Amino acid sequence: MQVLAKTALGTVLVALVAGCGYGSDEPDRPAPHKVADRAPVTPVDGPPPGRPIATYEGQGNDSIETPVLENPWHIAWEFDCGGSSGKFTVTDSLMGNLAPIARTGPGQSGTFDQFASAGSRTLTVITTCNWSMSLYQE
Repeated sequence: MQVLAKTALGTVLVALVAGCGYGSDEPDRPAPHKVADRAPVTPVDGPPPGRPIATYEGQGNDSIETPVLENPWHIAWEFDCGGSSGKFTVTDSLMGNLAPIARTGPGQSGTFDQFASAGSRTLTVITTCNWSMSLYQE
C-alpha cells in the first residue's frame, strides 16, 4: 500500500510495508540454537555411544543445519507437551526427508542411531511441543 502526502517541499511518497510480521496472529517462535551451557540430552534408557557435539532446543517447528557428521552418529531426543498429547517428528534431508523419529504422546525421550549417511544435513523438527536433542559422534 502506498500513500502520497503533499508537503511544502513537494510530493512525498510514504511506503507502508504490509505483511512484515507486525500484528500477525502467528506467535513468534524462537529460532533453534546451539545450547553451549546445557547438559546433553540423556534419554531414559541411557545416552548413545560417542561424545556429544551439539545440543539444540526449541518450541514448535524448526530446521537445524548440522555440522558435518561422520558415521556412525546418533541423536538423543526428548519432547514435552506439558501434559497434553502431541506429535514429535524429526526428518533428515539426507534420508529423503524420511522421518526417523516420529512419536505421539505427552512427552518421550529416545535415541536414533544413524550409520548410513555422513555429511552435513538439515534436521527438520515438526511439533507444537518443547523439545531438545543432542548429536553424538562416535
